[in-house]
Amino acid sequence: MFYKYFLAIFFCCFMGVAKEGSYSYEISSPESAKELSAYQFTLPAEALYNLGGYSEKIRLYNKDGEVVPYMIRQKTFHKKRLIFRKLGASASTVKKCADGSLEMIFNLHDGSVQPSKIQINTSMKNFEQQVQIYGYNKAKGNWILLLGDGFLFDSSQNLQAKKLSIPFDSQNFRSFKLVFSQASLERRQALRKIRNVWKENTPDLKEQADVVVTQNFKIDEVQFWGWKMAVTEQKLSYLSFKAVTNSIKIEKPFNQVVELLHNSNAVFPICGIRVQCENKNFSRKIEILMKNNTLLGEIFSVELPGFRNRDTDFLFKTPVQSPQPITFKILNGENPPLKLGDFEWIVPEFEFSFLCEKKLFPIKVTADPEGVNPKYKQDEIIQEVLRRLTPYPVSLKNGSGNRIEVKSVSAHTETPGWQRWIMWIGVVTAVVIMGFGIFAAGKKIDEIDEK
Repeated sequence: MFYKYFLAIFFCCFMGVAKEGSYSYEISSPESAKELSAYQFTLPAEALYNLGGYSEKIRLYNKDGEVVPYMIRQKTFHKKRLIFRKLGASASTVKKCADGSLEMIFNLHDGSVQPSKIQINTSMKNFEQQVQIYGYNKAKGNWILLLGDGFLFDSSQNLQAKKLSIPFDSQNFRSFKLVFSQASLERRQALRKIRNVWKENTPDLKEQADVVVTQNFKIDEVQFWGWKMAVTEQKLSYLSFKAVTNSIKIEKPFNQVVELLHNSNAVFPICGIRVQCENKNFSRKIEILMKNNTLLGEIFSVELPGFRNRDTDFLFKTPVQSPQPITFKILNGENPPLKLGDFEWIVPEFEFSFLCEKKLFPIKVTADPEGVNPKYKQDEIIQEVLRRLTPYPVSLKNGSGNRIEVKSVSAHTETPGWQRWIMWIGVVTAVVIMGFGIFAAGKKIDEIDEK
């Protein structure tokens, strides 16, 4: 009878450690995809939560149930902003007109944005120029006046002031004609011409006159300027996931202490904390107390007319990989407590890339509670394909099932030697007892047959 009880206990124990949860998503192939293509999708924080919270446990399967290798990385984005830059343009015509004006024609280079300003560089001093700007209508073959009263000047002789640029609306024209009112300037020389007439050794007549010379209006360079969207830097992309607040209390005099419940129902790794706050125009020092670690930082908000800046995010230098108690302390000093809203964990936005035949869709996305970070041999192949091809963007659909419960990563490390030996002794013992039971049952059957 003993072996029967032992086998019952043994199988109950193994049933107890069976994988829990069955949440999964589905990915469909775009109609425009080829037979064999690269695909890419991002994993929202809610989806990662439903799949257990650990990206390294994510698994992809095709419709035949076969594993689909994938490559994972944190999504990045390029921060963009408008920059006022000099544009490429070439002069095709420069000539002096019959009325004494100077005419120049410029063509924008391919790829240049529309200009919004012209600027001249010149070594000329003390001048005034009226400027007209025309745009060439290629469809009608004529010039359209864009600006008729442009004005440039330099008054270095009397006042250190100058204006060498003119804003204008270029519309959609790609060729421009600039007309300067004077191709040459009359200059008065610094030396004066003096003529003396003598009569019988006595000055009889004295004439004085200024010397005026003509000088060409020399332009060193004509520049076209316009607003261009430029990539300034590459940044990592993050998502936010609502944190469970265990308690909020006030310490003397006004410090606010928030106990955050950081358990297995979170998403990992945790890269920081975001504070939702109703207050405006404040600055506070903060302390974040974690296991064997204390972090110092600052949160602030500035909202003034014409200026707004707010930063209530705090990123950890080292991401948190497993559950641990975290205390968020706001050092208000003599200031009144802040009106706090929700607290959110800042987590990475993961991007998954994989190769698959169209006929093997739909792809099932789920998680292995006992799995570790997979190492596929196809990583280099996927990277090479992504360098050559643009992957098809796909998304997760039809999420269903129970949330997959996963223990912390530390619980899934390699089993220590003595624990592994105990496990093997238990398995061997169970097998021996099972064999003994089968042998005893067979012998009993033989005895019954003999009778």
